[in-house]
Amino acid sequence: MQRYYCENCEQVTGHKRVIGAGTLIAALLTGGLSLAALPWYPLRCVLCGSTEPWPLSFTYLVMACAFGLLSLLSLLILLSRVW
Repeated sequence: MQRYYCENCEQVTGHKRVIGAGTLIAALLTGGLSLAALPWYPLRCVLCGSTEPWPLSFTYLVMACAFGLLSLLSLLILLSRVW
């Protein structure tokens, strides 16, 4: 859990991602591939539940680029086997 200032509560509180029934259903339907999107779920205040924009770190940007390149590479491999 990360601690940020919540503008709604006007204090520094814990923030975490909420994983609900929709996430579990999507994981079942996609065979777990949708779980790769968990790092981009918004952080929510543990007291009031409001979502606050948080600064994207360099790690998140690298992960997004790596995921995009991996997806493109898999698509190219899949298409090369079809042709």
